[in-house]
Amino acid sequence: ASNQETPLVSSEISIAACFLLFKHYGVVTIPITGYPGAAPTLRLMMHPDGDRFGLERLEEALENVISRTVNLLQRPTEVRSLLLGTS
Repeated sequence: ASNQETPLVSSEISIAACFLLFKHYGVVTIPITGYPGAAPTLRLMMHPDGDRFGLERLEEALENVISRTVNLLQRPTEVRSLLLGTS
């Protein structure tokens, strides 16, 4: 596979990022990928208690999670384990 290819589909990638945000930072997201026409996005909403987490920490968390997700693009077995809890 070239640098531009991955065995993962876009929804697996975005959901992996959501799982990593929760695993490493306790940030809960709602990945919406299961209905027809849904785009695999990472949507963040700062509810009133979001101020406790802080924008600087959120920025750090997102940068870290994007990097971690990129490192998983050629590791479908690790993504499967992350998403399904299997080895």
